[in-house]
This record gives sequence, C-alpha cells and structure tokens, in this order.
Amino acid sequence: MKHLVTAASLTALLVSASAAPAADTVVWYPSVVNTEGLGGAKYYSVLSVWNPAATEITLTVDGFVSNTSGLSAPTATVTATVPAATHATIPNVLAALFGGLEGLAAARITASGPATFFHSVVNDQTAAGNGQTLLKVDNARGENVLSGGSLLQLANASAEDRAMGKGKRTNVGYFNPSFDTKTVTFRAWTSNATLIGEEVRSIPAWSQVQQPVFDLVPPTTAGNTVHDDFLVTFEVQGGGLLVYSTVVDNKTNDGVYQAAQ
Repeated sequence: MKHLVTAASLTALLVSASAAPAADTVVWYPSVVNTEGLGGAKYYSVLSVWNPAATEITLTVDGFVSNTSGLSAPTATVTATVPAATHATIPNVLAALFGGLEGLAAARITASGPATFFHSVVNDQTAAGNGQTLLKVDNARGENVLSGGSLLQLANASAEDRAMGKGKRTNVGYFNPSFDTKTVTFRAWTSNATLIGEEVRSIPAWSQVQQPVFDLVPPTTAGNTVHDDFLVTFEVQGGGLLVYSTVVDNKTNDGVYQAAQ
C-alpha cells in the first residue's frame, strides 16, 4: 500500500520542523584557572564562544571549585547572553564571571542553541616586559567521560633541575562530572612498561583535583620521580571521569594540555 503525503501535510511538517527549538550545546572544561604558578607564571583562562545562529543564545556556566571532599551542587552558576552571529570572548573567566575567584575549578557550559567554544590558558608575562603564551584546553563532551584511559609523553625533572629551569614538570588532574562517587586506580609506567607506582582513590561527586603527577601517584620506590618519557593509565569503577595532564617547560612555563584517551 502506498502512503500519500498531501501538499498541506507536507507544509505542516516543514513548519513544525522549522519551529522546533534548537538543541542545547553542552561542554565541560575540567580545568579552568586563575592562579600563579612556578617561576613567576601567571595563568588565567580565556573563553571564546561563536554563536552562528540568527537569534541570541544564553550561556549557563556552572562552576565547581577545586575540591577533594565533593560537592552537592555547583559552587556558583552564572548566565550570559551572546547576540546572534557574534563571536564573544571572556578574558579571565573565573575573575570575570565568578567575582574575582582565584585558583582552579571545573566548568559546565550549556548554550541554548548551536555554539562553538575555544578555551585557552594564558601565561601573562607582560608586567615583566615579556609576552603572553597560550595553552589550548580542549572542551569535553559525553564521549570524553572515560572509564579508563591513558596520558602519554609525560616528563618530570628533579627538584634541583626544576629550580634551575631545566627539563619539564607534569601535573595530572581529574573531574567527576556526576553525583556518583567513583573509585579510580591510577598507575604510572616507564616507556618500557615498568610500573613506577599506583594509587587507588575514591572520588566523590563533582570533585576536581590537579596535582604534580607523583603526588597523585606516589612511586613505589621513594624518590623515583625523574623520568623523561613516561605514561599514566587509569581505570574507573562506578562510571567515568574527565582526566587530563599538563606538561610544562621549567624555563619558559610553556605547556601542553592533553585530555586522556
């Protein structure tokens, strides 16, 4: 049997489709910063958003201040609007949106329509007569909440070399983007798959933590913290996490951000 679609019903379908509200765009950033670092570094996050639509969109930004004990809700929530066909940039996101907040946080951003985001961390050295360096921080979506993964090409110099501006240092961070407590096992490995150390943690709801890699994963042999090329793996029970690393040059404070995969 053939099904016929009349012109009137086709018109009704097209009108209904065009009137349907645009779907929200939701992205996560497990690391948003406004803080000082080693060697005189001054880090802050800059967020840009592009609204390609012919109508204004609303951004709802939920902030989760860095914490180990968990949260029952976002630390703060703010809203902002982006006009139609507009590229908007928010310098120093934590300071601008959250009342001068300093430190480290995670953020969930919900746009009321199509939107494209770009997040960079600036190391501002203009006060010392130098320039600014940018570290791109990728946004995360549902597929990036992992029950297991790895961070590659990590490096960590000795405290003595770090003080002299030699080599690199690695930080590892995580964010639990849910109300459920997760248990995670972190392991650090040499490039030839020799175990450096492991750590099991219980991570409560909305917990965001970033630490030097060997504070997060203490080596089995005390002091075994100097490695030019190593990796970290993790396995999560009870769901998934957003996990990332930053590898930073000890002389220039230039860094590379890596989302776990």
